[in-house]
Amino acid sequence: MNKLTLCSFLIVLIFLFLLDQINPANAQELMSLKEQIRWEKDAANMVLVPAGRSVIGDQLDGLDPNSSIVSFDGFYMDQTEITVGQFKQFVAETDYSFPMWEQVGQYSPTDDHPMIYVNWYDANAYAKWAGKRLPTEVEWEYAARGGLSGKRYPWGDQITHDYANYRDRDGVDQWGLGTSPVGEFPANSYGLFDMVGNVWEWCNSPTATSSWKVLRGGSWHSDSFDLRLAYSRQYPPTFRSLHFGFRCLAEYQETGEMISGSTGKNRTANIAENEDSARQKSRSEPPMVLIPSGTFSMGDSKNDPLSWLEKSRPVHQVVIDSFYMDQTEVTVGQFRKFVVETSYEFTRWQEVEQYAPDDDYPMMYITWYDANAYAKWAGKRLPTEAEWEYAARGGLSGKRYPWGDQLTADHANDKGTEGQDQWRKCSPVGQFSPNGYGLYDIAGNVWEWCSDWYKADYYANAKEREPSYNPIGANTGLYRILRGGSWLYNKDALSIAYRNLELPHSANAQVGFRCARDLPSEATDLLDTDDSTD
Repeated sequence: MNKLTLCSFLIVLIFLFLLDQINPANAQELMSLKEQIRWEKDAANMVLVPAGRSVIGDQLDGLDPNSSIVSFDGFYMDQTEITVGQFKQFVAETDYSFPMWEQVGQYSPTDDHPMIYVNWYDANAYAKWAGKRLPTEVEWEYAARGGLSGKRYPWGDQITHDYANYRDRDGVDQWGLGTSPVGEFPANSYGLFDMVGNVWEWCNSPTATSSWKVLRGGSWHSDSFDLRLAYSRQYPPTFRSLHFGFRCLAEYQETGEMISGSTGKNRTANIAENEDSARQKSRSEPPMVLIPSGTFSMGDSKNDPLSWLEKSRPVHQVVIDSFYMDQTEVTVGQFRKFVVETSYEFTRWQEVEQYAPDDDYPMMYITWYDANAYAKWAGKRLPTEAEWEYAARGGLSGKRYPWGDQLTADHANDKGTEGQDQWRKCSPVGQFSPNGYGLYDIAGNVWEWCSDWYKADYYANAKEREPSYNPIGANTGLYRILRGGSWLYNKDALSIAYRNLELPHSANAQVGFRCARDLPSEATDLLDTDDSTD
């Protein structure tokens, strides 16, 4: 070997040695300094997740999610979960309706904490406003792995409270039972913070067998197993929880400059259009929202001397399984469709039109039998009295109304004590803000039939110390239950706990209904009380 060849060989050896001394984390740190960008629309820091191949899923500990090797183009991802402050900016600029700020503040108290109580539609709306999109499930896992393969967590196979915000048998970290501000724990090798723990993150992927959406990463309320990179959960896209948040993705472009909020729009336009089309189509059908399972105190707890509420005492504990409920009262248009398709005999259309002049108004002049017939035709049912009250509370405890203890003309359509709202009679559905579960007009507008027979001493005979499980009321009776008050009643009747009664064959301009539906049996296993908004 001549001197020139030997010299070249030594240079190569030295180069390979130095290359070997640069670990993936350090190499990525160097890359991130060059490839970090600041997104113009929401001022989010984003990092480049490089193109590559990775094993997605793992079979460790019996998880067995059908591992596969997947190739990826490079893309940008939000360095942190979307914060409360960023979501506030979105709401302020778009007038987007978000009903759960009070609940958000309990677990994410500052603008630097991750946004929570967002459903998939909320997250998707934000992403579209920002000119980004939600990641797919495999994109999320690829980014979370940070270049590591075959590991349980973004940093390896072990986890402690130094790495992430979660709960386990060994207790919780310094943030206790709630979220931590974003970026309080070490980033993975791609520079992404809180990829596991803090909040579950919505992905854009549906499940294999339904329209439910996937969440990844675990939360502050999860145990260590849920933080596994390969672990996922599935929920209906309408479901909100104190554990649910998100981050966004944008398509990669060869530039290190500040990127316009329109980046990635063309590549995902067809997907977005298809989603909008599907969502618009769903609006032609009665929308329903998922009411999470939980335990609540049924009845009025204020103990002030209102004769209106005597039949709502004493308070007792009730356990309710998850179920779906119509987001609004059944409308004139929806009931008309039922009549046309079934030739159902209904003779009071002229009276209905005096108070509900078009299809967007709640149906009225409805007997209990009419409401029940509609529910059966729709493949639903009338809610029980307990379900109705639980849903009406919207996750709040000890409050008189779905939004708190005060009632004004801005909250609901009622007779009023300080003058009426703009609607002198009935109002179209959805004209007032929804409760914490996304239900509109759950107080006011029209009384709503429940499935239960009325029994005056129902509450008095309820067990106070032991909870009742999905109670269905008395077996028989003379009257059926009505809940929620109406446009012609004052504020006392709009109390969540107030019980009204009526003969089941009676009908008038103040009585309507909404429906409920049971979850499929395979879905109930996923919706435990730990992830409810109660």
